Amino acid sequence: MIDQTLTVSTPGQLASRDVDAAFADFLRLRVGDGDASPHTLNAYKRHVKAFVDWCTENGLQPAQATENDLEAYRRELIEHGYTRATIGAKLQGVERFFAAACWRGLRADNPAKGLRAPRDKTAKEERVKFLPLAGFQRLLLLPEAATPLGARDRAMLLLLGLHGLRIAEVGGLQVGDLALASEPARVEVHGKGSKTRTVYLTPKTAAALRAWLELRPAVDTPSLFVALDRRTYGQPLSIRNLRRRVDGYLRRAGLKAAGISAHALRHSFATWAIYGGAVLPAVSAALGHSSIETTGVYAKAADKIRQNPAAFLEKLLDVSD
Repeated sequence: MIDQTLTVSTPGQLASRDVDAAFADFLRLRVGDGDASPHTLNAYKRHVKAFVDWCTENGLQPAQATENDLEAYRRELIEHGYTRATIGAKLQGVERFFAAACWRGLRADNPAKGLRAPRDKTAKEERVKFLPLAGFQRLLLLPEAATPLGARDRAMLLLLGLHGLRIAEVGGLQVGDLALASEPARVEVHGKGSKTRTVYLTPKTAAALRAWLELRPAVDTPSLFVALDRRTYGQPLSIRNLRRRVDGYLRRAGLKAAGISAHALRHSFATWAIYGGAVLPAVSAALGHSSIETTGVYAKAADKIRQNPAAFLEKLLDVSD
C-alpha cells in the first residue's frame, strides 16, 4: 500500500513494509473489535493510500506529518469538493494510520486525533440524496434483460434500488445465498459487522435473478455476480466495477449529479418505500440497521414530500391550468 520509506519520530528509519504490517495488524485486531468487514478494512487502506500520495506530492514524510500538515490536507479535501461524509471517512482512515503508529510505539502522538470534517448544520433529512420517483423507475428498467450483461445489471439494480442492499452486500452475494424456489423467494444478505439478514424478494426481483442465473457463465466461483468483459471474464465482479456500472446507468438516465451515486439507490428505496406506506420497523430491518432511529431520517424525508404544504394550498386554491 505504501511505496516509500517513512521516517518516524523515533531515531532511525522504518521500512514501508513494517508500517504496512503495523497498520494491517491494527486494523485486523483493533478496528471493529477485530470483526470489521473486508470492505471496511479496504476503505481504510484506500484512505491512507490517498493521504500518502498527497504527502508525496507535497514533499512530506507521512509518518512525520504535523497537525498543521493534517489541517492542510483537510483544507484540500474541502476545496476538492468532497462531501462532509467522504471527508470524515478519509480523515478517519488517516487517524487510524497514526493510531497504529502510536500503538506500535513508532510515534508518541497522533496529529490526526480530533480532526473532523467541517460541520454541516443542514438537517439530516436534507442530506438524504434520493432519486425522483419517475427517474428511479426509469433507472431500474434501463438494462436490457435479454442479454447476459443486461440480465446481470438489472438484477443488481433491483437488489440495490428495490430492496435497499448496500453496494458491498450485492457484490458479496453468492449463488448459494439465494432461495428462489421458496415462497416467497428470499436471499441471505451478509451485512456490516458480520450480521446476516433475510431479505424477501419481490416477484420482479426473483424473476430478474432467475433470468441472470440462466445466462450466467458456468465459471468456477460461488460469486453471484461475475465480470463479463474479456479481461476479467468469469471473475467475481469487483465493488469498484459495480459502482462504475451503476454510475453509467445513472448517467444514461440523466440522474447523475453531485452526491448521487450507487448509495443513492439505497436512500431512494427507504424514502419511497416509507412514502408508499411501508412501516418504519420493516424498512429498518430490510436495510440491516441496528437501530430504528437510524432509519428515522428516511421517514422525515418521506413526510416532507407527503406533507408538502404547497400541495395542500394548491388544492385549496384550485390554481391548476
